[in-house]
Amino acid sequence: MATALVTPALLCACIAAASPPPLRMALTTHLTGRSHPSVTSVTVRAANTTGTALTPHFASRLGQGASNWWTISSGPTTLAPTARPHTSYDRPAATAHCPAGSGTCTSSP
Repeated sequence: MATALVTPALLCACIAAASPPPLRMALTTHLTGRSHPSVTSVTVRAANTTGTALTPHFASRLGQGASNWWTISSGPTTLAPTARPHTSYDRPAATAHCPAGSGTCTSSP
C-alpha cells in the first residue's frame, strides 16, 4: 500500500529534477535614492525554452514573507514558445527598503 502511494511522487520528483528549467532569465534592477536605495522596477530578459506558451509571474521576498505579484509595465504578458522578449515589472504597493550596506531590509506599504 505505501509503495503505491510513494511511487508516483518519486517518479514526478525524478522527472522534475531531470527536466531543464522552462525559462532562462537575466534581470536588471532599477534603484531609487542613494542613501536609502529601493528597487522600483526590474527588467527581465526571458527565453522560453519550452514548446508551449508561458505566463510568468514574479514576486520579491524579504525574510519569511513574499510580496504581491509585480505588475508588468511593458512587454508581453505571455511568452510564446522559444520567445526572447524584454519585459519590465514594477514593484507592488508594498515595497522593500534596503539601506546600503546594512544587510537588512524592511517592508512598507
